[in-house]
Amino acid sequence: MKTKPDYQQAKQQLSDTNRRIAEAKLLSLRMQMNPHFVFNSLNAINNFVLQNDSEQASRYLTVFATLMRQILANTQTDWVSLHDELIALRSYIELEQLRCDGHFDVDVQIDAALNAYTVQVPPLLIQPYVENAIRRGLLPQLNGHPQLKINCKRAGNQLSISIADNGIGRAAAASMHARSMAENQLQGSQVAEERIALVNDIYGVDAHIESLDLVTTDGQPAGTCITFTQNLKP
Repeated sequence: MKTKPDYQQAKQQLSDTNRRIAEAKLLSLRMQMNPHFVFNSLNAINNFVLQNDSEQASRYLTVFATLMRQILANTQTDWVSLHDELIALRSYIELEQLRCDGHFDVDVQIDAALNAYTVQVPPLLIQPYVENAIRRGLLPQLNGHPQLKINCKRAGNQLSISIADNGIGRAAAASMHARSMAENQLQGSQVAEERIALVNDIYGVDAHIESLDLVTTDGQPAGTCITFTQNLKP
């Protein structure tokens, strides 16, 4: 005689199955890299070689190899320390600075109340937003003093990471790079947003991204600020 399946047991099995599916999706998204970044990096190395600038080619290749190792290490898990994440992010920014001959400056600040070695974040989540700030905001800016500011701070039980640039702004960038921005959005920011949704579903850390258009006192575009926030993991 067949027994009726236990409702609570079936419900738990369904929950476990949905969690495994969500974790598989998260792994798939986490392992995606922007192919444009890899292509541009290798192309920059090739250009240095063609220019007989072996010193710059070697330096670029060394930083690129270091970043690839960091990415492979960080993407083996759903969470990494903020310290390790910032190491990979700094390597990425250094590559961009080498590629564009130091066109912009970068300033990374970590709140003294924040222990970067113990705070955990999803790996490579903010890199696409940093890439957008550099490629779409700072590099097209020919005048002034292009600068990227990254600020990590703690507010109560929340981590906040802001990425601010004083570039041309999102509206001007969209009009200049409409097609390429759409392609990059699919590979970068959109993937990051899907990962945030899955991280929230699995871990319930209330992570989200906010975008703010910066303006001068007379209402002129003054760049963009992207802010990532999440509850600190216990």
